[in-house]
This record gives sequence, C-alpha cells and structure tokens, in this order.
Amino acid sequence: MKKLILLVSLSVMVLGSFSAHATHYYDKKPNMSYLNKICIVFQKPSDQSHWGDGLSLAVQRYNQFFSSNPDVSFTSGYPSGCSHYIELRSKRLGYNHYFALEADKVSSWSRRPGDWIMINTDRENDYSSRDLRAGILMHEIGHTLGLKHTNDGAGTAIPNTNNDSYAYASVFLPEDHIEPIQQPTIPVLTNFDKRALEFLVNQ
Repeated sequence: MKKLILLVSLSVMVLGSFSAHATHYYDKKPNMSYLNKICIVFQKPSDQSHWGDGLSLAVQRYNQFFSSNPDVSFTSGYPSGCSHYIELRSKRLGYNHYFALEADKVSSWSRRPGDWIMINTDRENDYSSRDLRAGILMHEIGHTLGLKHTNDGAGTAIPNTNNDSYAYASVFLPEDHIEPIQQPTIPVLTNFDKRALEFLVNQ
C-alpha cells in the first residue's frame, strides 16, 4: 500500500452557518504511469520570486511522504525524464475573483493528471509566508491528482473519510473557508486526508 502523509500550513475559519465535514471526494484516479516523476514548472520566471520557496517546500513534503514508493516523485524545473508536467501559470483576475488559485483536473479519457495551476496575481500577497504558499500549492497539486474539496458532493465519495474531528484542518477544505491572512499554525494533515490520498494512488 502506498502511504501518503501531506503536511500543509493552512489556517481555517468557519464562515456563517457553514457546517464542515471531512468526507473526501475524488473525480478520477490518475494513471500511475504519469506519477513516476512529476515536474512542476513556472510558465513565467518572474513568478518564482514570490512562489519559489513555497513550491520547493510543497515538493519536499510530497517527496517525503512518497519516499517509500519509488514509482512516485515530484520535482521542480525541467530535469530530464519527466513523466508529467504541471505548469504554474499566472494571470490578473481581480481581487474579488472567487479563486486565489485554481487547478486543472485529471483527464477524462487518459487519466493524465492536471496540466496546470493558475495563480491569481491580484491575490497572491494574501499568501505572505512560505508555509501558506506551500500549503495552498499542495492543496492545488492534490486537485491535479484528482482530489476534490471535502464538501464536493458532485464527486465520488472516498470510503472511510467522514466525520473527522479535525474537519476544519483538512488540506482539501474549500478555499472560501480558508483564511490566508492569518498566520499559519503547525501544519497538520488529518487522518482522513491521508486515507483519501492512499485511496487515490492505491490502484
């Protein structure tokens, strides 16, 4: 079994009468042949000055928890032998745009992981620390691998991932319930986050 533990730095708050739950959902499982060496690259070199440290930490975290699986690895840049590229793109979408970041999803027919993560540069200063940048990038990388938000009933529920007592700390909590302005606490991935990721790559 492939065991994944992701640690992210996300500060979470409850908005209004929102009732969080930690049921995890996925769209499609990625084809494992693409996960051997995922290379995450910047479309614009200028974005690296703000996001480079967060990406390095996100890649480090993923590799730490894939360390027991020689068939899955992540790196940044353009080394040789990449099995798949995820491109970090950027665009001015306005501060009131719903997403600060959003991501492509697993291909319907080939089950190739998503090809891109889009950064809304009008909101990037909300992510003022390396840990916050790493946390949101890990969240989006999870989307490119097929995971959806914890409240996304449009996806397929992942067994044994409901009613987590740490629901508000879930890596895959919807972005509109994450408060990036607050400084992060010690990063924690819930047990059900781990189960969801194990399910995703256990094929």
